[in-house]
Amino acid sequence: MKPYATISTASLMNCGIISINMDLYSAKNKNNSDLSAMISKQAIDIAFAFLHQKLQVYMYSSMEWQRDDIEMAVGDYVQQMNHSLYTYISNGLPEFLLTHSRFEHDLQQAVKLLENYITP
Repeated sequence: MKPYATISTASLMNCGIISINMDLYSAKNKNNSDLSAMISKQAIDIAFAFLHQKLQVYMYSSMEWQRDDIEMAVGDYVQQMNHSLYTYISNGLPEFLLTHSRFEHDLQQAVKLLENYITP
């Protein structure tokens, strides 16, 4: 198994990949009702930056070991990400981003959804 890099909040900030805005807002689900918890802009920015980068490599990789490593990295990230945000992007779907057979589809959906909340 090949090692993979993990991305921390500090490293994203130091590289200028994300800007930190600590304003909180309530994300809306598809039925336009509020989530039970507030999700920070920072959590959304970090999730988008990480998942978007992984999707770009995954989509164009022809190396199975690299694609497997990306699935593992995303799986590890999902385990520690903001629970309310994960619940929102997964739309309550069990094993979202954790199932090999639909990983690419789930990843595309997550990035598309998060993209709506990223400010230019």
